[in-house]
Amino acid sequence: MRTEYQDSSNHQPLVNRRNYSGIRLLGSFVFLLSIFAGAKFHPLLADGENLMVVVNAASAESLAVANEYIFLRDIPRSNVVYLDEVTVIERIDDETTNSANFKKEILDPVLAAIKERGLAGRINCIVYSADFPTRVNVHPEMLKYLKNMDLEYDIQRHAPWCSITSLTFFHENAFSENPEFFNFKANRYASPETKNVLSNPFSGATATEFGTAVNSFKANDYSRAITLFDQLADEFPEQAVIHYYLAKCHAEKDDVDAAAASLNKCIQLGWAFQSFVNDDPSFRNLIKKSSIKKSLQKMLDLPTDQRLSRHFQSSDYWGKNSWINGSKLQGQRYVLSTMLAVTGNNGSTLDQAIKQIQSSCEADGSHPRGKFFFSKNKDIRSTIRHSQFAFAAKELSQMGFDVEVSDQLIPKNEKRILGATLGSPTVEWGRSNSRFVNGALCDNLTSYGAWWAKSGQTKITDYLNAGAAGASGAVYEPYAIPAKFPRANLQVHYARGSTMAEAFYQSVDSPFQLLIVGDPLCCPFGNFPKFSVKGIKNRSVQTEDITLNLTESSGSPPIASYDFLIDGKFIKSNSRSGQVSISIDELSEGYHELRIVAVSDSLLKTTKTKKIEFWIRKSGFNLAIAVNKNKLACKDFLEISSSSQTKAPIEIRQNSRVLGQIQNGKPLKIKASLLGLGQFHVQGYVSLENETIASVPVEIEVKK
Repeated sequence: MRTEYQDSSNHQPLVNRRNYSGIRLLGSFVFLLSIFAGAKFHPLLADGENLMVVVNAASAESLAVANEYIFLRDIPRSNVVYLDEVTVIERIDDETTNSANFKKEILDPVLAAIKERGLAGRINCIVYSADFPTRVNVHPEMLKYLKNMDLEYDIQRHAPWCSITSLTFFHENAFSENPEFFNFKANRYASPETKNVLSNPFSGATATEFGTAVNSFKANDYSRAITLFDQLADEFPEQAVIHYYLAKCHAEKDDVDAAAASLNKCIQLGWAFQSFVNDDPSFRNLIKKSSIKKSLQKMLDLPTDQRLSRHFQSSDYWGKNSWINGSKLQGQRYVLSTMLAVTGNNGSTLDQAIKQIQSSCEADGSHPRGKFFFSKNKDIRSTIRHSQFAFAAKELSQMGFDVEVSDQLIPKNEKRILGATLGSPTVEWGRSNSRFVNGALCDNLTSYGAWWAKSGQTKITDYLNAGAAGASGAVYEPYAIPAKFPRANLQVHYARGSTMAEAFYQSVDSPFQLLIVGDPLCCPFGNFPKFSVKGIKNRSVQTEDITLNLTESSGSPPIASYDFLIDGKFIKSNSRSGQVSISIDELSEGYHELRIVAVSDSLLKTTKTKKIEFWIRKSGFNLAIAVNKNKLACKDFLEISSSSQTKAPIEIRQNSRVLGQIQNGKPLKIKASLLGLGQFHVQGYVSLENETIASVPVEIEVKK
């Protein structure tokens, strides 16, 4: 495996070159050890390996916010995209672009980078740093939708303004020949508001096949029904309704063990409707049988219009009944998306944005105690969600949390708010004398929460500035349509252990006008795997193949699998603890990062990463870079030199961003302000014959 790296951004070097004699050049392995010894390392909890950070390279604020997030989350360097040209349409306002510009300047370069870097199918979330247009004019896509659906324009349903995060979430459908993202049930990852859990989840010929199987069941031809459902289960193994019908068929045939096995498969997929099963006539005569009874004891009891919280994977195709169908023809794929911060007029200051990121990262796995608050007032912004509060309050209470459903607009004198669901055009949080716990979510239903050109209503950045880790708001008048806003179960998904991004997108059916801001990986209630690794030491030199021994630690939730990545690229997966071998034959000389990602055996698939840095030594060639200063002011210049024995040009990168080259031993000079405030790493790369060799990353900090 080579460390060759492609960058689709076509960045021009940001440097001036001149001779520099003041850097001490150490051309041996001693320099490598000194770099390792001074490096800082950070714990990794949520899966940053499956996230792409997008940076507006022309914006100092975007660079600074990205630097802080990448450093704290230790995002792989391959998982960062720098964009040089991001425009807005000034004649409308300073927060808007159109769908053509969005696709050309933002989406296409990001998707190209994902593909070129070998990350296709593995990036679950695209997160924008700061200083991006927050909304997009999607008029052409709206017209196509109306034409395809033979609909008349309705401003309440089809206003052609979409948030940048939602257009990213829906991009695969939005830019297709059949865009349906205006539909009020467009987000199939969310729990559907339907009690008909046995509805046909397919379309076309497959829907006919499913219907034939159901008709065979209704005609008491259970053997034929089992044959047909088995065929469907082979093709769509994660579609829970198929397995539930198989359970019904086996139950009708008095095949208790087979019925229980199918019910257990349903449970694995998230079927949590115990009362529904108890009331199903198919199980009436078997309900007290031992194997069926055990299955029901394992099954949770939710209303059939709710779902258990589930992990998100961008490669999954979601069926119209909100279970995975696993087929492009029978489902929709998405990618989660948030913005880290909105800065500028009426938004956050840079200092506030940085503080928000820091508190979000600190919250992971903290399991804070406090109160969830739901405002049940008489404003239409509240009343349209009143029916949702009872379920949310019950679920949260059963999990052991304090819950308050109040007629007040905001909580008063509460020092530990875990989450707030509000409904008011103006919210004066500063006067509440209440405080958010690190990692808290705040959701206020109102018209202009994320339309900064519109004054008179509280913006979502007010909640972020007050300490919330995530908030959402509409980028255009959404009208009082519940499907366009998160349901109250947003707080439930979060409390169960979903990440911030997963919680939001599981709770809203039609998010096309909804901007979601905050750290997508924030997961204060996550139950993270614990494991140990033997066979390689951090910051070690490897001259032979690596044999790892993985052991699940005491007290860890069960671990389903381990993923292995080297230099940000997936190399293999192992389904259990034990011994794993990694060959170094295809690894280049020089520095590498091994990331071992443990995935919990649960619907949430919570992850924990261990990062191990190591050095491959075969021929003895060393590449090392040195800097004039590790800490600089914006006005300073960073000067980078190398102790490499080669005369080949050495490319210097900040994450994936090419800063320039060291040629003929002459150092590189870069103005610190062009790199952005905060902490980050620079790294050298040199191409020799058929391999690209990397240096140890050097940590830099730029201050005002």
